[in-house]
Amino acid sequence: GKRLEACLRNDDTLARLGGDEFTILLENILNMEDATAIAKRIAEQLEAPFSLEGHEIFVTASIGIAIGALTQDRPEDFLRNADAAMYEVKKSGKAHHQVFNLNMASQARQQLLLEAELRRAIEHEEFRVYYQPVVQLDTGKIVEVEALVRWQHPQRGLVQPLEFISLAEETGLIIPIGQWVFQAACQQLQEWHLKYPSDPPLIMSANFSSKQ
Repeated sequence: GKRLEACLRNDDTLARLGGDEFTILLENILNMEDATAIAKRIAEQLEAPFSLEGHEIFVTASIGIAIGALTQDRPEDFLRNADAAMYEVKKSGKAHHQVFNLNMASQARQQLLLEAELRRAIEHEEFRVYYQPVVQLDTGKIVEVEALVRWQHPQRGLVQPLEFISLAEETGLIIPIGQWVFQAACQQLQEWHLKYPSDPPLIMSANFSSKQ
């Protein structure tokens, strides 16, 4: 937070939305170059390592920029557009910042639709757990399984994690999804332990978001 404040002017406003997301309101800027210049300063500030319990920690920032007239756009429009631009930065993995454009508006609408469908999927329990076995080569015995989540969409069919996990992370929906996977995997493992007892017992592994 302090490093971000050091990049701003007296009239600018810094707010923390939650987790590792911050929003900056820039007032009285003359052109887009003013906004991108501040974005570059922020990126440079964050490139320096942080000291944490005697260790150097390096972080990177993805910055989305939205510009417009406050008399025409609602605050939530600014936030949504800036978030869409930030999402493009994360997908590219190259630049530090990205300016919102009309192409992103269409993508932002698609993301909103997908988010609504994800919320419905959680409510209707549309997720499925697939189990990938780990086989001991010399005996051919399954010694471990990995629980992998899939989304059984009512219209699109089976949706792979690559298509929805990143959005679930961004929106926080990964928390209830992960909880459901955990419960489903534990229940399945208990059933297998009772039906196919072994020594040592079968091991189950699952992926979880750092937010959990």
